[in-house]
Formats: sequence, C-alpha cells, structure tokens
Amino acid sequence: MCCLFRKLMSRPADGAGLILSDCTGDIHFQTSEAFEAPAQTAVEVHVRDVRDTIQTVSVSDTLVHISGLCVTAQDEITGEDSSLLVFSDCEDDPVKNVRFVAASESNVFRFQLGRQCGHPEDGADASGEPRLAFPADCASTRHSFKYRKLSEDERLPGFVIQSVDNPIQYCIHPYGGNDRPPVGTELINHKQCELGRNALRFRVGDPIQLAKEEPKMKKSLGNPLIPVPQEEPCSYYDEGKSQSSRPGKPCLPPPPFWPYTGRTDWKIQLGQRALASVTPLEEVTEQRCAGFYLLGDQTWCNKAFDGSHGVGKIGLSFGIEERDIWSELVTQKFHLPVKLFDCFIPPDRSPPISGTAPNNSECPKNAFGEPKLAEICYGASYQSFRLCLAGQDVTAGGRRYGTLEAQLRGWPKLSVHLKIDVEGSEWDVLEWLIGHPEEWDKIRTLDMEIHFGFGSAAILEKYKDLDLHAQLDREVKIMEDLRERFYCTGSTLEVYRQGWSPQDNCGVEPCPEPPIYLPNGFAV
Repeated sequence: MCCLFRKLMSRPADGAGLILSDCTGDIHFQTSEAFEAPAQTAVEVHVRDVRDTIQTVSVSDTLVHISGLCVTAQDEITGEDSSLLVFSDCEDDPVKNVRFVAASESNVFRFQLGRQCGHPEDGADASGEPRLAFPADCASTRHSFKYRKLSEDERLPGFVIQSVDNPIQYCIHPYGGNDRPPVGTELINHKQCELGRNALRFRVGDPIQLAKEEPKMKKSLGNPLIPVPQEEPCSYYDEGKSQSSRPGKPCLPPPPFWPYTGRTDWKIQLGQRALASVTPLEEVTEQRCAGFYLLGDQTWCNKAFDGSHGVGKIGLSFGIEERDIWSELVTQKFHLPVKLFDCFIPPDRSPPISGTAPNNSECPKNAFGEPKLAEICYGASYQSFRLCLAGQDVTAGGRRYGTLEAQLRGWPKLSVHLKIDVEGSEWDVLEWLIGHPEEWDKIRTLDMEIHFGFGSAAILEKYKDLDLHAQLDREVKIMEDLRERFYCTGSTLEVYRQGWSPQDNCGVEPCPEPPIYLPNGFAV
C-alpha cells in the first residue's frame, strides 16, 4: 500500500494451435505423417467430410470450459498443424468440437477429433508457453499428445488439464487468463498450475446438457467453519478502471468465503487500526487539492506542488530497483533534482543506479503534455548512491545502510519530496522521524510502501527480539502517529482488493493467516 502524506491543505506461427470456441461446427481434414512432400513440390491434402461419420462420434466426451465454451480449430484445416485450438460457441458447429478422449494409459487423455489430435506447438518458433497446434495424426510419434486430469475430486467443479511427458508440466489456460474468455481465445500451455482458478477448469460431457447445469462447488471453499461478516455494499473509485493509487475511502468488499485456516482477533484489530491510519479524511477532497494526479503508486494532491505555499527543492528516493517512476516524475513534472539510493539492485540492471539513464534531459511528453514515460528519462539532474536506508549507520549482509537524518541535513522547511520503499527497513526510520518534529517539518510530501511483519538486516538492536504481535503493534502505532502530522491522500488498497481472488490460492485449501487483516479477511 502506498500513501502520500502532508498536512498542507489548511494552507493555501508455424503450425496451428488450439483455441477456445463454441462446441459445434464442421471440420474437414485428413492429415498424417504420410503427407511429406519433396522440396518445392505441392502437397495435395486429402479432405473428407467428417459429417459423414457424425453418428460414430459421441458428444459425451466433448471438452467444455467452465465458462461454457467448447474447443475447436481456429482455421479451416489444410494440412498437418495448419490451425490452432481456440474457444468457441458450442452451438456454432458441434461436429468441430474437440473431444477429451481417454488413451490406453490410466488417467491419460488427448485433445482429439476423429483420428486427429492437438499438441503443444513444437516448432522452432514456439514460445515458452506454447499454443495448441492442430491437427496431427494421433498415431504420430513426433508430437506429445498426452494430458491428464488434475484436481477432479477437489472442491471446485471440473478439473485442470496438465501435460504429461513434457520437461515442463504445463496446464491448459486461456490466453490472458480470463475466467470467461471471449470466443476465439487461444488455449496455451501455461507454466503455472493454479488449481483454484476457474480459468483453468474444464468439464467433459454433452454441451447441451452441461449448459443446463450450473457448475457447482463439490465442497465449500476456504474454511467453511468461519463465516464472513456481511458489510454495506461499496463502489470502486472510477468504476475500478484506474490501476493507480486511488483517493478517498477505499472500497474493500468481503470475499465469498473465509480464506484462512483460522481467525485471530488481535490481527483483525491491528488491521482495522492500520486501515484507519491510511484512510483519507473527508476533508481531503479533490476540490481542496485543486485536483489529484494519479499514476502508479502515487495519489498526489496538486496543491502540494503548485507553489501556492512555497515549492520543494529536492526529491529523495529510497529503493530504486531497475526503474523508479516516482523520481522520473519529480524531475519531469516539477524539474526538481533528485537523489537515488539503493544497495540491493545490481547496477548493471538499473540504469539510474549505474548512472547511464538520460540525465537532465528533454523527456518525451504525451498528447496531453504529461510525461510519456515510455523509457527511462530524467528531466532534471539525478545522483545515485549505493546506500540503503535504515535507522542507523551500519553495514549488514555486506550492504551499507545510512540514516534519513543525514540526507535531510541542511534542507529548510517543506523543501523535501520523499519516497520510501525499502522492504521492511522503514519502521526505524519513520519512528525516528516522528520523534523529531523539526526534521519532519522539512518534508513536503511522503510516498511510501509499507511492509507489516517484514524483517530488516539493519533493524535497531532493541527491536530484534520482539515477537510478531509486539512487532506488528509497534508498526501500526507508527502509522497512527504519522497521521498526527500528515494527511493521507490515497492508497493502493482498493486496487489490491480488486485484484484479490482468494479462490485462486485459498479455495481448495485455506491459506495461513496474513500478519494483519480486516474483519472480512482482506490483508492490509
């Protein structure tokens, strides 16, 4: 979660693949390894109408995605591997619907239609997550056709399809990972087999009959012994379209089931306190801020930057990684110099830390005159330092840490825009800041990512032996104390809640409890 704080407002291919599709349709093909022609010789592809054999093809083993779509060839068949398998409407042309047919081995199945099968793309241009090419003769030994059913008897309806005899055990997945993929979506062999995700689940049967049956949970999801508290409905900011930090009170609706193995009252109480500390007050309005600037982890109150009560002089950014959008924005939008600090990222992976990023440059803008950010660019000067942030000057784990006090030295009141993303080392720093009002008065804005329950190699000695409860209580109290001198203008909590799908990870088996969370189970 990331907040902006400062109380200033009182002042002024080769081959084909499988695609998800409807489960009906005509298909005309006959291909095999026999169709190999000499170089530069045309190949005559013999085609026969599969409709002539419709009576011999059972619909009871038709493959149907949990969304109700079937699987068919994307294109007309002209030869081996001339198409891909995609999702389609089951009623478009039922003859073309691919079946999931049992092989002679136990729990081994094939994407099959007649004597033709689908297989992972295996040509030179195949990607790391190959599509399903179609058709190839099921008797061929040049391709791998084997798949198995996973999780058929677990809590969710249907099963997950996993490859067999491949170096990587892929699972079949709609391209894009949508639970309800559009018609025409390709099937891919996905490297992650997340058994709890509906997007990966299929059923076998007569599509007409399955369409009459709503997929039902075989068992209760999560922990059925713990009820989820009901709450008043809420709405996401901007209808949930924004993927940035958002202003206002976050909308955090409850999940449909309790996702954890247990329920601990003190963790919930700390979660409620933490949420209150980062929920913007009603007085923090767009009007009083003269608008918000939203991008990534930032919700900037424009009045903090518009010069109506002075201007900042410097940007200090702790935690850079490969790229630091925050510092780029500070230099491009406000033409302020920045100092960048990171002791973890290897310099050869980070142009800003290595000093190779464009410095004090004319950076591209979009059609609205805002930073384009298509590539790394600094619109004012930057300096980089192989130094991490902590509450003390220390070398730990072979890395050098320094204090915020040293970097604030000499700067006047309201002169510093500060960003902290230091993976758990922030707590000693923030506690020091709270205890020195003359120092935090130098800070105009503070953007930070906080990490409850993380450890730090550079933590102060007096806090090393705290148990988890005491550690978390200390961290939440620090957030509450910050609220005494700063306004919070926004957070990423709502975006995280919108993207949280507990059924993906905690549906089949409940997850362990997170460090702190809300009464409805959402971790903060």
